[in-house]
Amino acid sequence: MQRAIDATRTMRQSRNIRGTTGCWHCRDCGIGGMFMRSMVIFMVCLALLVFGPAVADDRVVQTPYGTLMIREADDMKCVFAGDRQVHCTQEDLLTFEGKPILLRDYAVVLIGETCAGSACWLPAPNHFIVQTAQGTTVQKTPFNAFWSETLPQMAGPNAFTMALPYFDGKVRSLRFADGRFAFEQQDAEGPTALTETDCGELFEQVLGECRGFQQACAEAFDGLSEFARRAAENARLRYARFRTAELGRLCQRACTSRRPPEQLEFNRTVCQRPG
Repeated sequence: MQRAIDATRTMRQSRNIRGTTGCWHCRDCGIGGMFMRSMVIFMVCLALLVFGPAVADDRVVQTPYGTLMIREADDMKCVFAGDRQVHCTQEDLLTFEGKPILLRDYAVVLIGETCAGSACWLPAPNHFIVQTAQGTTVQKTPFNAFWSETLPQMAGPNAFTMALPYFDGKVRSLRFADGRFAFEQQDAEGPTALTETDCGELFEQVLGECRGFQQACAEAFDGLSEFARRAAENARLRYARFRTAELGRLCQRACTSRRPPEQLEFNRTVCQRPG
């Protein structure tokens, strides 16, 4: 009984001891326990030093310059900095994308907006919210892009760059430096052959649906569900010279023939991969 009381007292004492960084410390621990706790303390403190005091989810973002929150106002989705409306949209969805980008004198937050229907998978124009000690501003991107799919590369205490992979015949990039954005897009020759993963998913999702949809027998690819057509369109936008017509031909054959296309033929003709 006395041992249990002593153990409880020790736990309460250890909980009440906290360092200036907000990391927990422990005393009256054994050597093994102290080592494990020291490792945890080290990792937590390292994370605080590297990533800074920023917390984000898809509706609320906290940075050193305050809290940003998404809520409805006048039948619109709006971003608020405190009580002030920063940006509003009539689209169905408005979310914070990824973690805040923390610089020496700035916090940059990406927001995305889109509709909620089955045809709303293409990227919409994004906006970047810039916070400083003096206030909050918004920068709209000049073109549609999946900015949330790339990570920023630090280019100085108040600068970063972001470069996107090939999409729909172009590569896009941005540079932020001392409060100013510079956007660029250039024509590019994208990858021709689909990756093994993308090709396999397309074979399973699209051609698999072709085997079970009678409408595909008459209309080929156009007779499939919105989900399947969207998957194929996404492949066309991400890969140069993607053979949509060849996919339609194999789709119709999968529906009408007793010998549906096999994976090796699909790899070679649609994905332009070696058999």
